[in-house]
Amino acid sequence: MKDKRNKTISILGCGWLGLPLAERFAQESFNVKGSTTTQEKLEKIQEAGGKAFIVEISDIEVKGNDLNDFFDADIIIVNFPPRRRADIEENYPAQFEAMLPWLVKKPDLKVLLVSSTSVYPNLNQKVDENFEGIPQKSSGKALLKVENMLKSHKGEHMTVLRLAGLIGPERLPGRFLAGKKSLKNGNVPVNVIHRDDCLEIISQIVEQDAWGKTYNGCALNHPIRKDYYQKAAEAIGLEPPEFADEDEVSYKIVDGSKVLKELDITLKYPDPEKIS
Repeated sequence: MKDKRNKTISILGCGWLGLPLAERFAQESFNVKGSTTTQEKLEKIQEAGGKAFIVEISDIEVKGNDLNDFFDADIIIVNFPPRRRADIEENYPAQFEAMLPWLVKKPDLKVLLVSSTSVYPNLNQKVDENFEGIPQKSSGKALLKVENMLKSHKGEHMTVLRLAGLIGPERLPGRFLAGKKSLKNGNVPVNVIHRDDCLEIISQIVEQDAWGKTYNGCALNHPIRKDYYQKAAEAIGLEPPEFADEDEVSYKIVDGSKVLKELDITLKYPDPEKIS
C-alpha cells in the first residue's frame, strides 16, 4: 500500500489484540483511530499513537463521542468478540445491524472482521476456509451470522480473519489450566496462534490490499492438548493439569496455511510447544 500517511485505519476494539495493533499501524505511518468503551483506556490508545474514541455498540444503537470522525476512515478493523450471554446468537448480530449504516455509508470503505475458528464444528477432521458446516457453539453461530451479513453488504471490500485460540503476553498457555484435575479432551490437537503472528497477518492483509478474502490464522503445528498444557505449566514452574482418560474425542485441526502462502508470511511461532 502506498501513501500510508494519507490512509486512516480505525480499530473498533482496542483491547489485548487491538491496542498493540494500533501501535503497530501508527509506527508504520498510518493515521490511526482506536475505540474503547471505558474512559480509562483512552490514554492508552493515545500513548500507542492513535486518536482515541469512546464507542459503545448495543443491539439497537451505536453511541460515542464523534462517531462521524471515527467511522471516517479508509479501513475499519472490527475487533470485538461476542460476549457470553444466553441470547448471544441474536444479540451479537443485532449489534452489527446497528453498526451497518456506518459501514455502508462509504461504499469503498474496507472492513476487516476479526472472527474465530469457533465457526468450524468439531468433526474430527482438518478444516480450511472452504469448509462449510454448522458451528456447535453459540458464539460460532453468532460469528458466522455476522460474517455472512458483512459479506452480503461489503462483498469484495471486506475480509474475514478467523483466529484460533490466542496466546502471548498475559495469556501464557501454562497458566490456563495449571493445577486443574480431571479435565476432558486431553487427547485432541490444539489450535492456537501467538499475538505477534496475528499482528503480522493483519498488517499484511492491509499492506497487500487482500480484500474479498476469508483466512484462518493458526499455528502450523497442533500438539496434543494434554502434552501441550502440561509442558507449558511445567515450563513456568506451575503444577501441571491432570486429564481424565477418555475413549471418545471431539476435535478439529484448523489449516492456517492459505494466508501464509497467498501473502508470503512466515510465522514467528509456527510451533506452539516452543512458546512457554
